Amino acid sequence: MLFGLNMLITCLLFRMNRNDAFSSLRIGAYNNFLRFRLTEDGFDMFVVGLENVPQRDDWSANSKHDKDKPDPEVPVFVPKVEFKPHLIERLSIRLGPKRAAPTA
Repeated sequence: MLFGLNMLITCLLFRMNRNDAFSSLRIGAYNNFLRFRLTEDGFDMFVVGLENVPQRDDWSANSKHDKDKPDPEVPVFVPKVEFKPHLIERLSIRLGPKRAAPTA
């Protein structure tokens, strides 16, 4: 309750912490997440967005899932409507060539 009051007062009166307050609303209609791909000389970061996120009733049991022999590649539940992710942004960071370890 104190944290919520802090957000309310600082957002309304002092115009501070707006990003933090907005992120706590849990708006389910639009979500995004980060994916990282590690490479030998750095990494790539992908910001992926989903405009429509399935609600609880939008999932169904996966007929391909076997509870007696669970496979990490086969999900227990699948969405009734296919996800349509889109790339928001891509960032590549390169750290330079690897240096050979010094020999003694």
